[in-house]
Amino acid sequence: MKKFLRIEAPIRLIKARKVKAGFLKNNKTKPRFIWLHLSKDQIIHRYNAIYRGYLNYYYFVSNYGKLSSY
Repeated sequence: MKKFLRIEAPIRLIKARKVKAGFLKNNKTKPRFIWLHLSKDQIIHRYNAIYRGYLNYYYFVSNYGKLSSY
């Protein structure tokens, strides 16, 4: 019987980092008022950069679909 190594992204740790950074509060997204002076496109670009950063860092994990939908 073959044994495989299964690596998963630490969803709880990522969630805790988002709470600490001020992106989440009570499991809901929290507005970043410090970005209020930016245009809509710049705000979307910054959020997407953070999102893509997590996905690129954990590209090899077996729960990638769950991570990307979170």
